Amino acid sequence: ERMNCERALLSFGFGRWSRIKEAAQGGTKLRSEEEISQFGLAFLCLCTGVPVASVGFVSGVDDGASGAADDDLEPADERPSAASAAEREGIAAAREVLREMGVAVPSLTRAQEEELEPLVSAGGAEYAERVHKLGASLLQRLLALKRLSDAIERHPSPFDTFEAPPAPGGVGRHPAVSWTPRDDALLLLGVYKHGFRAYEEVRDDPELPFSCLAGYAPLPPPLPQPSASGDGAGPTPQHADFDALDVLPLSPPPPP
Repeated sequence: ERMNCERALLSFGFGRWSRIKEAAQGGTKLRSEEEISQFGLAFLCLCTGVPVASVGFVSGVDDGASGAADDDLEPADERPSAASAAEREGIAAAREVLREMGVAVPSLTRAQEEELEPLVSAGGAEYAERVHKLGASLLQRLLALKRLSDAIERHPSPFDTFEAPPAPGGVGRHPAVSWTPRDDALLLLGVYKHGFRAYEEVRDDPELPFSCLAGYAPLPPPLPQPSASGDGAGPTPQHADFDALDVLPLSPPPPP
């Protein structure tokens, strides 16, 4: 159930609790939106190395200035704390993402810890280790989806008025594919509506009339991917001006 909720969270983004509940599989559909939002908070804390009671504690890592009183906390030598270098690096990278956004590391009161711990306690050590290692990429996904939902929800009728930001460099598009700035907007609207990487649902949605699908003309084969060996073989990625998730363009670099 926890992984179902996590997948839906990473498809739709922080704050879209009703859509997450609708899209999630298994027992998550029986949860309240409040419970799903509590899991979202616990997940965000683990991404940034903030322990949820005994889950996710890493010795030597600031716990985010937890609001719990010192005498309420479990002694450090009784809380699981072994962490690999990959975990510590992941936590540091996630907190750097927060710093770049001007956001403080989250903190929890003791009451919040007790409330959230049952949501992440099953297999907690293994789950926390995984989230610690991937924290920066998971957090970037959540931030990108939040930026997207905020931009779209500012429009009373987004399917009529939402415009995508410019996409410099073509972002790996095949020159034979018919594609316009309107298709950029439809693609982002599709991500908002159906979730990140819901490719077939976006493609088949009649509300999203992509130019390349007019008349159902066959699409060309995918572009070749860069070599995984990193030896320079293969084409150079064409999305260097985009964020790690290829959702929204990065701001241009400042002049030298």
